[in-house]
Amino acid sequence: MTRHRALSWFQPEVDGCAGFAHLYLGHLSAAHRFLTRSVEGLRARPADGDQVSPYWPLPNDPLAAAEIGLACVAALRGEVALAAAHEQEAVRRAEGMGFPRGPFTVGFVKTYAAWIRQFYGDLAAAHAVASEVVAVGRRYGYAYWVVLGSAYLGGLPDGAPDPALLSGTVESLRLMGHEAFLASMLSSLAQVTAGAGDLERARTLVDDALQMAHQTGEMLHVPEILRRRAAFALADGGDPQDAVADILGALELAAEQGAVVSRLRAAVGLSQVPAEHRPPDWREVLTDARAAVPPAYSSTETLAADQLLAG
Repeated sequence: MTRHRALSWFQPEVDGCAGFAHLYLGHLSAAHRFLTRSVEGLRARPADGDQVSPYWPLPNDPLAAAEIGLACVAALRGEVALAAAHEQEAVRRAEGMGFPRGPFTVGFVKTYAAWIRQFYGDLAAAHAVASEVVAVGRRYGYAYWVVLGSAYLGGLPDGAPDPALLSGTVESLRLMGHEAFLASMLSSLAQVTAGAGDLERARTLVDDALQMAHQTGEMLHVPEILRRRAAFALADGGDPQDAVADILGALELAAEQGAVVSRLRAAVGLSQVPAEHRPPDWREVLTDARAAVPPAYSSTETLAADQLLAG
């Protein structure tokens, strides 16, 4: 519709929506292209105006949303500094706006910021940002942000991750009809449950997460889900060949998406399969995955890969 001259002015808002659709589908290059075009189009409008169309129907600010979307893309690509820069701009924009769009956008932006920290495995940082989301919800009466922010709390401050807390939050979101990133939440719940020693329940949850991802089309989460399912199977005495198949699936999809962090994690996971079941080219797979990660990116996976390849 925006190809028509009369509607072409709405292109930046449409680009932002398209960018998020591609992000959820795991099309990182397309997501980056559309979200970047959205930011550029919105910023090209007069600074003394609203910069957002009066016909924009959603309660969040599209410019801040596009910025945090770009932060998610950068995080999946291991571009940590770039992710932080986009996140800071999203937060600055959201916190500079008044009620109601400003506080709602703060909740929106910081929920994705909490997910980024959870994706990187920094649960304490995810908890801190999620607490801010919950606080915004309580202050302004947004029950939605209270519940959604709770999904990234993990547990009580300074306490161990609590499967019961996260499980209750997931069920609340399902009752509300919320499905976005639910596959990721189920995968995180599986990880927390496994950490608490219940591998049987964890394997059921990670199967649910995979089913949910395919049901919603959120292929963004599938490489991490497959990697976790393989790890749980190996830890629980499952068939190593099934685990290898899941890891290879995670590697293929992550490479296709350009999700280099998940690709490296899967490659490290492949190296941890018992030697008699490990593919003969596992070292080459690990070498390629390690080379795909930006030089500035550092994590437990990069350390593990470097140690394995040096041996």
